[in-house]
Amino acid sequence: MKAFPVAPSLSCAPASVAVVHDIPGRLRLRVDLSDRLLRAIEEVAGVVSVRANPGCRSVVVCYQGTEGVRAEILKAVVRGAPTFLPSSSPLPTGGEPDPVRVVLTAGAWIGAWLLPPPWRAVLTWLNVADVLSRGLKVLLTEGIKVEVLDAVAIGLPALRGEFATTNFARFLLELGGWIEASTARRSDTLLEKLLHAEPEQVWIESTTDGRTIEVPYRTLKRGEWVVVGTGRLIPVDGVVVSGTATVNQASVTGESLPIPKTQGDTVLSGTVVHEGNLVVMAERVGAATTMARISRTIRESLDRPSQIQCQSRQMADRRVMITVLSGGAMVFALTRDWRRLESVFLVDYACAVKFGTPIALKAAMYRAARMGCLVKGGQAIENLAHVDTVIFDKTGTLTANTLDITDIVCLTPDMTEGDLLALVASLAEHTTHPIAAAVVTLARRRHFAHITHEEVDFIIGHGVASQVGGRRIRIGSRHYLEEDEGVSFAIGHERITRLQDEGKALMFISADSAPLGIIALRDRVRVEAAATLKRLR
Repeated sequence: MKAFPVAPSLSCAPASVAVVHDIPGRLRLRVDLSDRLLRAIEEVAGVVSVRANPGCRSVVVCYQGTEGVRAEILKAVVRGAPTFLPSSSPLPTGGEPDPVRVVLTAGAWIGAWLLPPPWRAVLTWLNVADVLSRGLKVLLTEGIKVEVLDAVAIGLPALRGEFATTNFARFLLELGGWIEASTARRSDTLLEKLLHAEPEQVWIESTTDGRTIEVPYRTLKRGEWVVVGTGRLIPVDGVVVSGTATVNQASVTGESLPIPKTQGDTVLSGTVVHEGNLVVMAERVGAATTMARISRTIRESLDRPSQIQCQSRQMADRRVMITVLSGGAMVFALTRDWRRLESVFLVDYACAVKFGTPIALKAAMYRAARMGCLVKGGQAIENLAHVDTVIFDKTGTLTANTLDITDIVCLTPDMTEGDLLALVASLAEHTTHPIAAAVVTLARRRHFAHITHEEVDFIIGHGVASQVGGRRIRIGSRHYLEEDEGVSFAIGHERITRLQDEGKALMFISADSAPLGIIALRDRVRVEAAATLKRLR
């Protein structure tokens, strides 16, 4: 067994890690397991699959690539899981899905048919020993529960020498457990992927000499200045100390349009810089950030059984008493037939009541996640049965989060709607802002000609500007044009008020110091929204 040292400076690293088996493309490790540790391994580039057995403190990692991938896997194990989700929850009670046990019990069932009689008995008792011992332990410590019924249902045919029946019943129990664990694991894995992961590295700016350096995310501290560029995830909650940018907050607030952020504004972790650059003073890092708290809440709710799950477990345990004392005793008293008594125990539905409910809830959460709906836990699904009112966040739910132009308002007599649209589209095609994209799409649909202009200046969080035909054309927000550039739109006050009351986003256009027009946009209602609401009603 080859061992490698654990860095003493990392308090989250396991105290003992060993490589049990090592061949190219496959590692078996012995280590204290947690969901955080498994996710850290899964996130290594080149890892194909991760299979864990918490009872044996064993994890098998299959990977593609060279020795470098193997080294990264070992580093991930040593340093532990990321601190973005600081409170690692335990692995599911049923353990990780392990098809090996299913295959072994199936082999025992086949062996019960093919092997000589003495070997059948040895194989059978070895196969069912763990079920019998678990049933005896539960009987002595907790009373008559489902585990006791499993032991009786398997033990009776074994005592009567019906080894094929015994091994087949054992195989069905193991298969049911594997299905339950696999469903739960797929559901939890998919839900975790919907949550934002932390970045490995972040850039910070020194407050003394202004140098920008790259540091591990886990080392961030309150008060440090974090530099976030275009397209990057904001890793902390904090206040902008310098820079200007538009920030996509859809993942946290559901806003369809990027929000301008400048010095003094607050930003949240999990949001993304759409355009521009920001320097953010970190006020909350690691476990205290918004996304960490959201993720922790969801993970805790996943591990918390719903009321119906608790009731199903209690009902299953009560059903065991009915099966053993009433059904079993009555059948045997009337028939004196051991085979019929075995049948009563084998067809009992207590296990289905106990295990079917969590599987159904996990399957529902998994299917919802595949359809883009993050369900907070089994209790949330159960609560749906009592819902009589649904309140929708419009953006991205009832609407497609795709803007359409609804109004083109010209504020000068020498400018037509087509002229204004072509002018705006010619400048807007140089930016990726959603409003600009909607204008460009409509102009291309109408086959408008491109208007020649000089180099486009981008004013992050405000708009764009360029020289067109000797005039300075500015496009952007009302705040930018009126307060920063001194262009008054009082002439269109009534139209502006009406459009704003209708919930439309407005784009303002000016030439030099005179207003040219306004373009109004609104989010497109989903085609299926009306039918979905009708079904809900």
